[in-house]
Amino acid sequence: MPVDQQAPQARPDDLAPPAPLSLPALTWLVPAVLLAGLAWALQPGHDARAMLALNHALLAWDGTARAPLTGWHDAPPATIALAALWSSLSVVGLGLTALLLMLSASRRLSPQVAAFLLCLVVAGIGTHAVKRIADTPRPVVLLGNQGLQVVGEPLRSKSMSSGHSATAFACAALLLLAPNTRRGVVQAVLVLAAAASLLLARIGVGAHWPSDVLAGGVLGWLSGAGCVWLAWRTGLVGWFERRPAAWLMALTRVGGGIALCLIDTGYPLGVPAQWLLGGLSVAGGLWDLQRLARTEGRR
Repeated sequence: MPVDQQAPQARPDDLAPPAPLSLPALTWLVPAVLLAGLAWALQPGHDARAMLALNHALLAWDGTARAPLTGWHDAPPATIALAALWSSLSVVGLGLTALLLMLSASRRLSPQVAAFLLCLVVAGIGTHAVKRIADTPRPVVLLGNQGLQVVGEPLRSKSMSSGHSATAFACAALLLLAPNTRRGVVQAVLVLAAAASLLLARIGVGAHWPSDVLAGGVLGWLSGAGCVWLAWRTGLVGWFERRPAAWLMALTRVGGGIALCLIDTGYPLGVPAQWLLGGLSVAGGLWDLQRLARTEGRR
């Protein structure tokens, strides 16, 4: 009789190689839609017209004043509220903030944290390379005398492409394409809507052209998809399941939260959100540290 062989142990789902998507078309549908929008925006005159229309609509601005909204001004309450919203979302779109948000769910999404660290490198290099090559002026340089409203500190150079948009769509790709996450139409719509809101925020504050945010979205999505595959294939995901990684992530939450509270983002109206997110990160990191220390003492 043949000797029964012991069946190999199945690997945990979160350490398995990337599995086929439950929404296979999503991988290429998102960048295809963004590229179609980018192709339209790059047509002569389209970017400028769309920029002014969206900027005014997103701030509920009637065009009667042109002063930059760098703080609390005598503007309509709705405009101030929207300016604060887009400023806060611009703070959320920072790479540091995105990392801290990922770390806040690290016990459930530690594989995504591993992939996001790769994304910070890949998307960061790609974004800054495009900025250096294109070196396009910011909207305020060309549209500042046409009623463009700038919220926060005006930026004047290296407009293409948007780093905030790259961060937003990199995170969206990590949340939707990683094999350890539940995927479905509802989840995809919610995640992509959140990413799109960060794109609109960059137009709302007058920092980027529509073409900038669309290009950044493409770069971020493709970087995120590639880093999902790379993180699983290189074994980086496995390391982030170990105890030393838990200590590192907790310490990063504390240090990163303090840094977020202290840095000047250029958005005074976003400072409350900045302090809130930074404070929550510090508190969460300290909680994780004491939990790790307590379990370490029982070992």
